[in-house]
Amino acid sequence: IRGGTYAEALLDNIPSGTSWTAPVTLKAYPGETVTLRPSASWVLHFQNSQSYIVIDGLILDAANVSIDAVKITYGSNPATVAHHIRIQNSEIKNAAWQGVLVDGHDNEFINLSVHNNGAVADNLRHGMYIEGSNNLVDRCDLFSNSTWGIQFYNTTGGTNNNTIRNTKIHGNAKGLVLGSGSGNTGYNNLIYNNSAEGLDVDYGASNTGVYNNTIYNNGYGIYLGSGSTNATVRNNVVWQSGTAYSDGGSATTQDHNLWGTADPRFVNAAAGDFHTQLGSPAIDTGATLSLVPTDFDAFPRPYGAAYDMGAFER
Repeated sequence: IRGGTYAEALLDNIPSGTSWTAPVTLKAYPGETVTLRPSASWVLHFQNSQSYIVIDGLILDAANVSIDAVKITYGSNPATVAHHIRIQNSEIKNAAWQGVLVDGHDNEFINLSVHNNGAVADNLRHGMYIEGSNNLVDRCDLFSNSTWGIQFYNTTGGTNNNTIRNTKIHGNAKGLVLGSGSGNTGYNNLIYNNSAEGLDVDYGASNTGVYNNTIYNNGYGIYLGSGSTNATVRNNVVWQSGTAYSDGGSATTQDHNLWGTADPRFVNAAAGDFHTQLGSPAIDTGATLSLVPTDFDAFPRPYGAAYDMGAFER
C-alpha cells in the first residue's frame, strides 16, 4: 500500500493464504506511512474462516470508530472463526472499545504499539482482549489503555495455551491478566506504572506460568486470586509496588523471586531502564527455565553462573 491516510476499513475482504509459508500479505510500501482511519465500523475485521493473512507496517487508527479497532472472530457459526492472522510492525490506537479483540486461535501479534484504547470508560475496555487459544503476543508495547493493557479471558473458559513475552505493559489502569484457561504463560515482560494490578492470575486460570517478568510501581505486583490453580511463579522481580505479591490461589509453586525489601538495583527505573547494575541480588540467582532461553533483549540465558531473575540477563 502506498503512503497516505485512507478513510477505509478492511472488513472480511482479504483473501486467505494457505500456510505461513504462503500467506496473503498486506503491507506498507517501504519507507512510506500508511494510515487506515475509517469513519465507522472496525478498522480491520476477520471472520468466516479467514486464515494465513499478514498485516505489516500499518497505522490502524480507530478515532472515528465506536467499537473495536481490530476484531478476529466468527459470524453465526463459531466453527468459522478466523485464525492464523499475524499483525506485525503496526500501531493500533484510539478505539472506543478494545484495540484488539480476538475470538480466534493461532494468531500472532508481533512488534505492535497498542495505545489509547478504551474511550468508553466502563472498566471493560482494554488494549488487547484475547478470548481464544494458542495465540502469541511478542515484542509489543501496550500503554495508556483505559483498563487492562492486555487481558486473556473468556466468560466460558477455553482461553488456553496463550503466550505473552518480551512485551512492555505500562501506564494503563491495570497491566496483564492471565485468566479462565489452562496453560497460559507470560515471561520476559516489563510491567510498570499501572495504577492497579501489574500481573493478575485469576478467574478459572490453571497451570499458568509466570516467569522472569520485571514488575515495577504498580498498585499490586503479582496478584493470584481465588480462581487460580496450579500456577508457577518463578524468577520474577517486583519492586516498589503497593503489595508485591498476594496469593489467594491454590497449589501455587513460587520460588526464585525477588520482592520485598531487596533493592534490585535497576539502572534507571524512572526512565524505564530496568537492566540491573552490578551487585544486584537478581543476578545469577534465578532457576534454569528451558522455556525462557533468552532475555527481553534476546541475549542468551544464562550469562554467568545461573539465570538472572527478571526480564534482563546480565
